[in-house]
Amino acid sequence: MSCLETGSFGYWLKRRRKALDLTQTELARRAKCATATIRKIEADERKPSPELAGLLADALEISPQERSTFFQAVHDVRAVERLLRGDFAKIVRPVPNNLPAPLTSFINRVQDNATVVALLTREDVRLLTLTGLPGIGKTRLSISAAENLLEHFQDGVWFVELAAVTEPALVLPAIMRVLDIAESGPQTPLRQLTSALQGKRVLLVLDNFEQVLDAAAEVAELLRACRGLKVLVTSRVPLHLYGEHAYVLPLMSVPEREQTPSQLVQAESAQLFLARVKEHQPRFAITAANAPLIAEVCVRLEGVPLALELAAASLRLMTLEQLVQALSGEPHWLSALRTAARDLPPRQQTLYNALAWSYGLLGTGTQQVFRPLGVLRGGFDLSAASAVCGLDEHLVGNALAELTDQHLLAHDGTRWRMLEMIREFAQEQMAPAELALAEERHTRYFAARLNAPAPLEASFIEPDHANFLAALEWACRQGDAALALTMGRPLADFWETRGYLLEGLEKARAVLRVSENAEPGLRLSFLNGACHLAWNRHDFAAALEFSDQSIALAKAHRLGLAWALNTRGRIFIEQGDYARAEQTLRECLQTAKKTHEEHALGLALTQLGELALALGKLDEAQKRSLQGLEHLDKRVPRFLALAHTNLAEIALLRGDGTTAQEHLQLALPHIHSHVRRVLCFFTTLAGWCATRERVLLEDARCAAVSLGVAAGLTERTGTPLSALYRTLQEKRRESVQQRLTDLEWQEMWYRGYAMSKEQAVVFADKLLRTACA
Repeated sequence: MSCLETGSFGYWLKRRRKALDLTQTELARRAKCATATIRKIEADERKPSPELAGLLADALEISPQERSTFFQAVHDVRAVERLLRGDFAKIVRPVPNNLPAPLTSFINRVQDNATVVALLTREDVRLLTLTGLPGIGKTRLSISAAENLLEHFQDGVWFVELAAVTEPALVLPAIMRVLDIAESGPQTPLRQLTSALQGKRVLLVLDNFEQVLDAAAEVAELLRACRGLKVLVTSRVPLHLYGEHAYVLPLMSVPEREQTPSQLVQAESAQLFLARVKEHQPRFAITAANAPLIAEVCVRLEGVPLALELAAASLRLMTLEQLVQALSGEPHWLSALRTAARDLPPRQQTLYNALAWSYGLLGTGTQQVFRPLGVLRGGFDLSAASAVCGLDEHLVGNALAELTDQHLLAHDGTRWRMLEMIREFAQEQMAPAELALAEERHTRYFAARLNAPAPLEASFIEPDHANFLAALEWACRQGDAALALTMGRPLADFWETRGYLLEGLEKARAVLRVSENAEPGLRLSFLNGACHLAWNRHDFAAALEFSDQSIALAKAHRLGLAWALNTRGRIFIEQGDYARAEQTLRECLQTAKKTHEEHALGLALTQLGELALALGKLDEAQKRSLQGLEHLDKRVPRFLALAHTNLAEIALLRGDGTTAQEHLQLALPHIHSHVRRVLCFFTTLAGWCATRERVLLEDARCAAVSLGVAAGLTERTGTPLSALYRTLQEKRRESVQQRLTDLEWQEMWYRGYAMSKEQAVVFADKLLRTACA
């Protein structure tokens, strides 16, 4: 018997079940298992246990003579072939096919498989192209789907491997060889195939079509001439034919880095990695100790099946710890991931080879664009791509479209993204001089964007944060102090307002190390930003060190002293050292008056108001806070939020809930500008809910949600509260817990804890507006 009648155990089981006129549910009932178990066995996603195999043998009426072969077939495709040769061949009539017998299990992809099968059973779908990036599993899915379609094509399902075919004119002859049609006479291959396939129901699976795209027109002609023919194509790019349906195969799901073994195995990538490792280490299992390492592998490889399979194979030669270390920083790790399987084509033996195959299909101009894109991090837009390539946007835009078609890039409508492994491959294709030029262009472009004349919103920086970081690191490596400082100052504000404190402080120290002799004004401004990062983290030693430097620099050069003093006063407020805070802020106030620095004056008054609030001097707190509002720059929302939140707290301490509500409403539009403002706002909102004149159960619940919001954001951003707001938060937590049962408290608190900043703002807005009504 030829390979045309072989198949997997799942394929045979499905044919046998249908021959006995059993549904999956009926077979599951007979075998005392779940319907989902039968479904997974038929899809080759799992193998039956010995106990279940025995029950299936009874349910499928396996004769005593065939039982031994049946049990072997569970794990051996050669035994499947013997089953098909035996008595069952009279019952199960295999459709003629040459589908490769899978030697490994087909992990997950249940939804993808079902979608492809459903598409190809529709009358209006004659041509379906599976596309996706290198190593995504297009071939494996095409084979699995074709197996599930055998019953729909009684005249045959034929797999045509085109990886070795480089000339479009040889595609139809390759199909003829698979169908065992001899070339004869003057007839063209198209005419011969048409004659052979007319009136028949046949599925052709054309694998690796991307290098013979010019043959697509002949495939279309064949489809038009043969009504019963359907074609399933795998290709890095669509064929762009009329009537073509395309299905883009997604990446496998990846786990979070910190997960338990039971959570980890829910991710498709972890399932695949585990299954492939077990092929050569049968006792390998996910444990609490190795789960973080496996998760790191899956995250680093971004859910690309080929990469995961090669990583699993590499564990023959290294430990899991060594694999993670290699993926985290070893040069040329794309080539290090390899398999020892000699029967795989070279392009599938290393991840580097898989990407090189796609790169080799690109035109010279597109390759010229592709390589410099490797210096871009995260996502990027057309303008950035054009800048790093040094080419016209129209030319680059055309190349980006081709790279997207080839799945070397992903496009969301406005921005492109390159997987990390593809980005590193692109970098490896550049000569040192080309890489250096691309990195310099990248830095100059993103530095110019940071130094735009208009005030920068955090939302402007967020999408390209990774690119801005890369540019800043380049400036530091080059020792370009002026560039590092001018880029670092707006980034320091961004890190502070978004709560990227640890990362920001680390980058700030790197900038300061290369700028000791820089222009005083630039260094002073950046020192102030670094100081804010440090005190926001409550790293008071670093904050005071930066503060000492900034005050000394300001005095020596007679510039920016009010700002430097104001920041030092903030440090003392955070420490709870109110005497030194008052002394420093009064000095700041006098300095700001002398130098006519209006905004610095407003901020000093506002902070003196908060200091008076902490000391219980409510009249002075209100007076200073209102004075501060008169002088604050209305274009800097975080300080407006600070003043109004403090005024709301003053009102609450006086028992004036109405005024507190008014100031909370005035603060709310501005709190998005700084994560600290969000934390303080929700602490105050909890106080307003808990101290309303007629405290209802719903008020206490809202207070619990508000406290949960503050706790969740504090934990996720690593941003601590000041001594004043920590005390207020603790008192309110104790008060609210007394009004609720333990279950109510936990439910409401966790509801707030899980909210994003955006969700929390919507909650607060609705709560305050409802109270007004």
